[in-house]
Amino acid sequence: LLEPVQGPEHPVAQRSLDALAAARDAARALAEAGNLRQLDVAAREAAYEEERIHVAEAELHALMARERVQRLLGLHGDATAWTTAGALPAAPTVDPSMDDLERRAIDASLELRALQSRMVAAGRRAGLARVEGLLPQLLVDVHALVVVGDASASDSVVVGGGLGMRLPIFDRGDGLVAEYEHTLDAAFERYVGLAIDVRSAAREARARVLSSGGRARHYADFVLPARQRVLDETLLLYNAMQVSVFALLDAARERQRSELYAIETRHEFASSVAALDALLAGHRMGTRSAASS
Repeated sequence: LLEPVQGPEHPVAQRSLDALAAARDAARALAEAGNLRQLDVAAREAAYEEERIHVAEAELHALMARERVQRLLGLHGDATAWTTAGALPAAPTVDPSMDDLERRAIDASLELRALQSRMVAAGRRAGLARVEGLLPQLLVDVHALVVVGDASASDSVVVGGGLGMRLPIFDRGDGLVAEYEHTLDAAFERYVGLAIDVRSAAREARARVLSSGGRARHYADFVLPARQRVLDETLLLYNAMQVSVFALLDAARERQRSELYAIETRHEFASSVAALDALLAGHRMGTRSAASS
């Protein structure tokens, strides 16, 4: 899926810049012929220069996103010359399965499983400490004594042993039991709070997927075809000399602007689906709205 590439590009934004450049050149030519005011020429030139900044920002954002991917993949040297194959896929007409989403997120959460294991361990330690506080303890003592002899006698070893019993009369381990029980209570409260967070994250992820998918489909089914019809009708009027070249170029720019928004919405949908898949795999991750940013 990876192919060599020279660097990040943003063809849609570049086409918008090309349209503004054509409008600027047309305004200059008409002004030289005496058919356009200098005010209109200045406005077209200012729009072109501002769009150059926007294209530079888009290229920088693409480069930063590319470098984040390369850091995650651990790429360097010749391995950084890659590109994705094909464009972003269109949003499906059928939304992904949302049945029992909260329950599936709860069951898959690795954080909840870790807390559950801690709760089980704390409960077992508390139970063991409680039993140890009720049962007597047997103490077994084994010792050896080495007797060093003089020059005429060899060394000797005397081995002895002892047996004792400790009764839990004054110290039944209540403090240790209370410590483990408080640890269990604290872990349970964290578990409940984390479960609420996971459920909320599941609902949020579902809302992001449904919203971004619906907007991406609306762009593909309605907005882009409508903008294309506007461009086609404007071209017909321009060929009939009923509108100026600037109206045609403005219609082309609006078509490209809508296409850029459609791409960002598809990117938001793909990111939302990835975040939902990660949540159902046990890991919560933040998502960011590309269109709003």
